[in-house]
Amino acid sequence: MDSVAPLHVSRTGEGPDLVLLHGWGMHSGIWHDLIGPLQSHFRLHLVDLPGHGQSQQVDGTFDLDRLAGMIWQSVAPQLQGPAVWLGWSLGGMAALQIALDHPEQTRALVLVASTPRFSQAADWPHAMSMSLLDTFAEQLAEDYQPTLQRFLALQVKGSDDARATLRTLRQRVLDNAGVNVSALQSGLAILKQADLRHRLHEIRHLPLLMIFGEYDMLVPPSTAKALAEYFDDSLQVVIDGAGHAPFVSQPQQFIQHVMTCLHATK
Repeated sequence: MDSVAPLHVSRTGEGPDLVLLHGWGMHSGIWHDLIGPLQSHFRLHLVDLPGHGQSQQVDGTFDLDRLAGMIWQSVAPQLQGPAVWLGWSLGGMAALQIALDHPEQTRALVLVASTPRFSQAADWPHAMSMSLLDTFAEQLAEDYQPTLQRFLALQVKGSDDARATLRTLRQRVLDNAGVNVSALQSGLAILKQADLRHRLHEIRHLPLLMIFGEYDMLVPPSTAKALAEYFDDSLQVVIDGAGHAPFVSQPQQFIQHVMTCLHATK
């Protein structure tokens, strides 16, 4: 068990538990547009990952197992029953790991622009190139702020309303209470190295909603078909005109898909 202070988790709303896990370099404020529509239906748990937002950085680095363990320790005591775990990008991989570790406490999974493996392989083309991830790692060591800005720009590249979405993402990042460079390095290492495909059969019975952006440059929509083969009960949605952050660029469509899916799993 990790001995660090619990992660910062804000809670609001009433109903079944819905845990929201943000992506690399962000914080829980990224969910701003979803809170109002969802809090009347669900009890929301908005988590800041370690070293992001209002959560303290842990000693040393963390891998995916440790990340999932810290999230679980910070959220589980407040759960009223099996929860829906909704994760975006890196947060989606953490949600997958939590579901693998605690399937009895997982009612459903919602993966947003996420994948069990973020780096390309011979048998997994639906991902980022290792060279791109290596470049981000090298640039991160030199100066993390320009690197984070370039990552934000890549998330909206090719999408409709790219400028407006990028402006919103930048505002949410600037509202961050702080991002620790070590935390960024740990998260990037997870994106480069983690691969959960070999364990997905353990949770193939869980309801799964996958939401992708049509123009996502980081996790292409082709991931949907490949990932659906691992699950018995899955629904794939591709939001037209969206990039890597469909809940920012098209929040109404996003909320509609989430509500439809989660009401069906009650």
